Amino acid sequence: MVCELQSSNDNLKLLVKSWFNTKRIVSENTDQKDDCRIAILQENGSIFTEEIELEKIASLKAKLSLIASNLLPKIQWLQTVDYVMRYDLGRLIDQRIVAAGEVPESTFARLWNAGHAYLKFLVVISNLKKALGIIDNMDFSPAVFHSDLCGPKFIPKLLQFASEVLEKATEYAMNVVAEVKFSEKKIITVED
Repeated sequence: MVCELQSSNDNLKLLVKSWFNTKRIVSENTDQKDDCRIAILQENGSIFTEEIELEKIASLKAKLSLIASNLLPKIQWLQTVDYVMRYDLGRLIDQRIVAAGEVPESTFARLWNAGHAYLKFLVVISNLKKALGIIDNMDFSPAVFHSDLCGPKFIPKLLQFASEVLEKATEYAMNVVAEVKFSEKKIITVED
């Protein structure tokens, strides 16, 4: 999930860069209203196809929504570990369990870190939802999108802010995974 989060953020950064670097040109060959006379070019000089770009942002929103909805169930087991370590075992007996050799100190430390990771992942989910909320609240209707890219480029600015929030979520998630130092698969191995 963390890799998918990073990939989504990378894609969002590419969109932001691409949309910031567009240029508008006025076509003299048409008698249609002014909005239709303005074309948008990409940085490399090719025509900016708004429908394709809007499909990219729709796809990105769908992927971020999927990550947000799937991340919490994937880490739910960490909530159980957190509860057990903090409330059942953590009350006075943690040192006795390790001292008695019932649980190796390294295993106890890993479980304690896993429990603590749950709280940190909640911050990741909060930032992910914040970034998704920014994107969801933007108006991507074709007329607004075209007008914005021809003028003030508020949409890329807002997307850049969403990308910064998503970047924080991604970095925090990577740090949490590094802190825990094991995967769900290794936990299953330890329990067996």
